[in-house]
Amino acid sequence: DQHLLGIPFHPFQEFFPIIGIVKILHDIEVSQSTTNDSIYDEMQSFIFKPSPRVDHAYKRRNLQRALNIFKTARIDIKNNGAPSNDLEIQVEEPAAVVNTPVWFTSQSGVGHIITADTGSLHLHLTCRGKGTLTINLRATDCRKPLNKNQRLPIWIDYQDMAINDTDIFKQNQPAWHDAPYRYTREVTDGEELHLTINWQIHGYETEEFNQLLNQVLQSIAR
Repeated sequence: DQHLLGIPFHPFQEFFPIIGIVKILHDIEVSQSTTNDSIYDEMQSFIFKPSPRVDHAYKRRNLQRALNIFKTARIDIKNNGAPSNDLEIQVEEPAAVVNTPVWFTSQSGVGHIITADTGSLHLHLTCRGKGTLTINLRATDCRKPLNKNQRLPIWIDYQDMAINDTDIFKQNQPAWHDAPYRYTREVTDGEELHLTINWQIHGYETEEFNQLLNQVLQSIAR
């Protein structure tokens, strides 16, 4: 109740008087001993050391974050033409995220980035302005733990892509951030497109995956 009312709460406050008494004994003990070992030091270390349960939960969260990186697809999409060129995007998957970064907007139009770890995406696009639709299928931009200027080669295996029920490809297309699968087509103002994309985690060799996973864990922990 005290915690809820905003009064400072210390989960070990009932031990503080004991620690105070032991601290006095510690001072006496140190003054009469040639060693620095004392029950006070041991008690303080025990009470304030990190909880193994909290540490394990933290590690589990980091591991889940790392594994999500390996299954997250990134789609960069833009209607290139005039500065006003854009796309209205509707995504069927609620977990997907659509971003419009400033750096992706230029004199050729407004660009968007869609990320999802769902394994599939269904996009409804409405083109604003005549132009060239450019789609880059990538993977997550994850940086090396000891050099943030370099990316880790996190791959995604794109299995198929279709626009308006017409297959663009149906064979496996591995891609990562620096080596995307690129598709372009001419579009008209007001044209509507239904885009479907499916993917899965890349087929790494076990040793390669373990090395990458270790680097990803180090990267997100920094």
